[in-house]
Amino acid sequence: MNQDKSPAPTRRGRPRDPERLQRIVAAAARQFHEHGLSGTSMDAIAAEAGVSKMTVYSHFPSKGDLFIAAVASRTAELMGTDMPAMDPLKPKQALTAIGRAFLRLIRDDQVVQHHRILFGLRDAHPEVRLAFHDQGPDRMCQALAAYLAEATRQGSLKVRQPTLAANQFMGLFLGMGQLRHLLNLGKPGEPEDEALLKANVALFLKGHEPG
Repeated sequence: MNQDKSPAPTRRGRPRDPERLQRIVAAAARQFHEHGLSGTSMDAIAAEAGVSKMTVYSHFPSKGDLFIAAVASRTAELMGTDMPAMDPLKPKQALTAIGRAFLRLIRDDQVVQHHRILFGLRDAHPEVRLAFHDQGPDRMCQALAAYLAEATRQGSLKVRQPTLAANQFMGLFLGMGQLRHLLNLGKPGEPEDEALLKANVALFLKGHEPG
């Protein structure tokens, strides 16, 4: 009998419990926030979630996978699963919406802690760093670039290089206020962020007026 062609073992036991999975991800997020990636153990996550370590591993083969899940969960909580609807004929409202969503993401304490953890990884865990990049900032940038291209096509903006312009717009929010936040020196308050948002939108619109 050819052993290489034997059927895969049937999975036994109860089906995965969504509530238990949510507890594991939430416990992992708290542990990562307090202790970082290297300082967090699967034992500690299992204990906080009230499950066995084997249960954690049945959902997540590694700490890296669990960190990616925690990042995805927080990003979805802050931004939802879809980008805000953006009317190509109303660029001011659209840019204000996406700018506000980006500020909400980058000002979040848990997201900033994710940044600190990732910076500390240096060359390690490239899959974790890529997942963080893809799930938040890059997704927003791609959506904005697509919007700018469509707004240009419909004549409400004039953007020659949509991807470059999207990067420039998002970069306007990554100034000294965000640096202070990353350095744990305090973060801008809501009035300051609203003023920044208004100024960034006005500057971008001025630079891409149709005509």
